[in-house]
Amino acid sequence: MTGIHADNRGPITIEIIRAPTVAVFPLEFRIGEVREAAKELDSRNRYLGQQWWAAHIKQLRKSLRDLGLSSHQIDHEIQRYGSAVSRSLNLHKQYGSTPDGAA
Repeated sequence: MTGIHADNRGPITIEIIRAPTVAVFPLEFRIGEVREAAKELDSRNRYLGQQWWAAHIKQLRKSLRDLGLSSHQIDHEIQRYGSAVSRSLNLHKQYGSTPDGAA
């Protein structure tokens, strides 16, 4: 891809060698989102929790796909995010704290 840019010295040709890459902050380290998901799951019964989780993951997959991540990368992110949410819930159950204090 080539573009022409002009300044007071005249035209300058800019060539972009490759497309820029997007670095996504890993879902598992988004502590606020992990805690919020754990809180949502903790406040629902098993059936409603499964429905909420499926919708939540569908939305996360779409946002990661829109950022250009591959299916493999998305699966990896979702798996690690799910593990982080699970750890948050387990800490809550083990120590009696709220999901806000976990993660």
